[in-house]
Amino acid sequence: MDGMEEVNILGAPYKVKAEIVKMDYFSAHADQNGLLNYLTFSKKDKLKNIFLVHGEEEETIPLMEKIKSSGYKRVYYPKKGEVFEL
Repeated sequence: MDGMEEVNILGAPYKVKAEIVKMDYFSAHADQNGLLNYLTFSKKDKLKNIFLVHGEEEETIPLMEKIKSSGYKRVYYPKKGEVFEL
């Protein structure tokens, strides 16, 4: 972003070969439909557990219910300090 032609990574110099673009007008967060669509790339019987660990409860609980109603069996929104054995 600063226009440097070379950067150090773990002490080794590397030439910057990427085009760096800053886009302030897009969110990096997927919406509920985007997340539900993303799940379609995984087979329901192959996912052992789904943990929803980011987001406010009033938004995450309805998402969890939609995921469950889509056929995914073990979907969790863990409470702070809750432990799961995998």
